[in-house]
Amino acid sequence: MSGLLRTLLAASEPAPHPEALQARLAYRVASRLTERTEALPHDIAERLRVARLRAVDRARELRKLSLAPAQPVQMGSVLAMSNPPPWWLRTASFAPLALLLVGLLFIQRSYVDQQVRAAAEIDAARRIRRHTTRGVVSTRTANRGRKYSVDSSSPPTSRLSVIK
Repeated sequence: MSGLLRTLLAASEPAPHPEALQARLAYRVASRLTERTEALPHDIAERLRVARLRAVDRARELRKLSLAPAQPVQMGSVLAMSNPPPWWLRTASFAPLALLLVGLLFIQRSYVDQQVRAAAEIDAARRIRRHTTRGVVSTRTANRGRKYSVDSSSPPTSRLSVIK
């Protein structure tokens, strides 16, 4: 029962802080190293002592730097403007966008015109083919004012001939 009570008490305690865990580990490692240095020769023990002192000094300096307040870094004003930009610069910044929109509108307009022309040509060809294959009209005025006549001696695909 006492084991269960210890487990419950340990679970109710807050988790140790990471810095406390690091300090505890450092203390254990240092104590083990100190125990082992007694068996080493004197010259090696001295070199290890000097290296340990250097490491401790370096750690102190790093700790001081990390605890020092951050100082604001002064930035140069190479790309920053002190005054708002003039009206012509603001207007000029919209020029590429305006050119892009005009180009897109031109492309759309030419595409629509091309589609209308293609549909008109198809309709005209259908009308001519329908009237010429039935033999209803012998002469018909087409889109460009040309007159066509039906030639019954040739095959159906080439019955139309231009009258001049």
